[in-house]
Amino acid sequence: MSPPVNETAAAIARLFAEPVRGRAYTAWARWSTASTVLGLFVWGALLIAQQPQHQLQVLALLLAGGGLLVVSAWFILTGHTTIDAQGIRQDWVFRKQFDWHQIAAARLVRLPLQPRLLLSTGRGPIRAIHGGDPAVIEAFRRIDAYYRQIRAPLP
Repeated sequence: MSPPVNETAAAIARLFAEPVRGRAYTAWARWSTASTVLGLFVWGALLIAQQPQHQLQVLALLLAGGGLLVVSAWFILTGHTTIDAQGIRQDWVFRKQFDWHQIAAARLVRLPLQPRLLLSTGRGPIRAIHGGDPAVIEAFRRIDAYYRQIRAPLP
């Protein structure tokens, strides 16, 4: 049987009394994001230069889609993940903060380009926290091991 939530939260908080903070995305993810954004803007500029009669429509499309793209890219390029005694936080457009008492289960998923810690709060969708720094990925491994250890065996 799993320990009560408050005991679990206290135990995992002790594991991270010393905070771990690092990049949320790997160098590969940051490089591919930056090059994609740059490439799309160069392509848009060339398109505007080659077809001046469609300049307004292309510019409107670039501004609408490009604005969303730039905001997302900004957080991929500059975002950090923090793990401490309170919980896990990741810089992102929307709030990505989970206190230990909210987390019911956690699983490290090592994808080829971007490791993630999948979190379940017991309600709502599963959330992904990204790790691009070796110290953050090691912390993810420790969290995964802890939650695997306390999980009740299946009948």
